[in-house]
Amino acid sequence: MNFGKYAEKWFEDKTIRLRPSTIVNYREQFKYNIIPYLGKFKIKEINEAVLQEYVNRLVRERNLSAVTIRTAYGIVAEILKKVSKQSTFNYNIVNDVSRPVDNKIVRSWDEEDIRAFLNARNVLLNLTRHYIGLEIQIQTGIRMGEVLGLRWRDVNFEAKTITIRQTLAKINEKGSYGLVPEVKALTSYRTISIPEMLCESLKNHKAMIEKEKRIVGNDYKNYDLIVCSKTGNWVHPNNYRRAFNVTRDALNLPKLRCHDLRHTHATFLIGILKFNPRIVRKDWGTHELQQH
Repeated sequence: MNFGKYAEKWFEDKTIRLRPSTIVNYREQFKYNIIPYLGKFKIKEINEAVLQEYVNRLVRERNLSAVTIRTAYGIVAEILKKVSKQSTFNYNIVNDVSRPVDNKIVRSWDEEDIRAFLNARNVLLNLTRHYIGLEIQIQTGIRMGEVLGLRWRDVNFEAKTITIRQTLAKINEKGSYGLVPEVKALTSYRTISIPEMLCESLKNHKAMIEKEKRIVGNDYKNYDLIVCSKTGNWVHPNNYRRAFNVTRDALNLPKLRCHDLRHTHATFLIGILKFNPRIVRKDWGTHELQQH
């Protein structure tokens, strides 16, 4: 059997355990970065030289980031691990292949930049309605898709927590977006503590949302979303990114991608909430708000 046929069967079996957005990402990897390069090889023909040339071609021909190449190779490695369990294929060769290292500089704002951004309500006249989502990202470190899927029922004002139960993600190969539940056991949803300043912002934003509901009436899309349009619909990531860029530029802050707010969260914890740096973990979203 050639690698392409085996990979198709492997993917078919795996899809029942994957979220729709992950399935879309896997399909794109297969279509562009895996099957065109390895699909015709027989399993017995795949060796270290073949895999190394595969990686080299991705670097030379596709102009991909190191992260994308490592992701594609990770899928290939996962498939070959399954092969090794069913045959005499030597899986050790997979680890001997050189892959590009992501040397990209992680960008984030400093404490002064964060304070300026969190003071935007006091200095900008036409502040985006999506600013609340940006506040949430900086103060919790959650991802953009998670903040765009966050609902009022996921906020516990008394306990000062938010719980991640759904995300906004791609749901098909055409790139369409939709709200996707986090498929987890009831006890394993991620619950994150939030500071008092964010609680106050959320309460003020909720008052605005309730007013809009009354104005729109029966046409309001009651998805219960925190970041939403005036009619309650979810917000496309491109529009959300645009809102961030406009706000950032209006405040004359250093260029930063919306995604990088996740990294800025560490500075928020250490510089503004005065966390001990030793307890600020790389895996954001698991901390409790206990200053030291």
